[in-house]
Amino acid sequence: MPVNRAERVSAKSVLRAARRKIEKAGSDTPYLDALLLLSSTMGVTREELYARAHDTMTDTAVRRFESLLERRLRGEPIAYILGRQEFYGLSFTVDRRVLVPRPDSELLVDVALRLLSKRSAPRVHDSCTGSGCIGIALAHERPDAFVSLSDVSADSLEIALENAGRILDHTIPIVESDLLDRFKTNEALWPPELRDRYGPPFDMITCNPPYLTTWDMQVLRGEIRASSHSEEVGPAAAERVPATEPALALDGGSDGLDIVRRLIRTSLATMSKNGYILIEAADAQSQQIELLLRTAGFTETFIERDLSGMRRVIGGVA
Repeated sequence: MPVNRAERVSAKSVLRAARRKIEKAGSDTPYLDALLLLSSTMGVTREELYARAHDTMTDTAVRRFESLLERRLRGEPIAYILGRQEFYGLSFTVDRRVLVPRPDSELLVDVALRLLSKRSAPRVHDSCTGSGCIGIALAHERPDAFVSLSDVSADSLEIALENAGRILDHTIPIVESDLLDRFKTNEALWPPELRDRYGPPFDMITCNPPYLTTWDMQVLRGEIRASSHSEEVGPAAAERVPATEPALALDGGSDGLDIVRRLIRTSLATMSKNGYILIEAADAQSQQIELLLRTAGFTETFIERDLSGMRRVIGGVA
């Protein structure tokens, strides 16, 4: 329902009305959603909006805000509406070609930086990179590291290239590859000037792969009701993943582990001795992934929990 413009309205009244609508639509963060949309509409920061809460909004500004609000009420993520998402203190460009970076994934960066703290100039590869948030955050925090990115989606790589170019002060290789397939033939992939610095063997491979199950995807598409299944496997459950996000970056097969299995099978051939692999997944999948790593030949396997206590990052040593 449009904001009533019979009288001139203040930013504060528009914010309150929008918060109520977003809350009714089912958002877990209605006030924050409304605040972000309104600050974007007015071209100010959230802090500046507090100081201008009593400013009168023009009809044009209200109509622009209503357009953004309608998109949110239809379930579109705030990040897609604004075209950006904060991750690890950095602002990433995002749209429907990539998943929205989640705060949960920052744990993967934390663990990677800790494990690499005593290694100089490590070679790090981020597979299934999407927006590039994990690999670019690592490259930003460790300028001495030789970080490369890959994804099977050419569309997502366009976003990753944009983010890398804007955030980093140096160029990193970004390659289209189905997991690690293109890295099996080092000579064919890397130009001579990059081969000795960025090419395999890698000292670390990171990956936030698609790990929703077939059931999760059916819930996401509205084909079945979430209540017809007793367990939640996906990242915070399929019903909390907007249907606007790309299926290619979500669908992990019947048990959510199809991509993980392929990654683990091929990773050792591209890794250095005592290199690390780090995989993000759902709590319910973590122990099975740890077993897959051990079976493949990885040692010193481990599972890291996020701040909410959920098992989030699974790793091992090559």
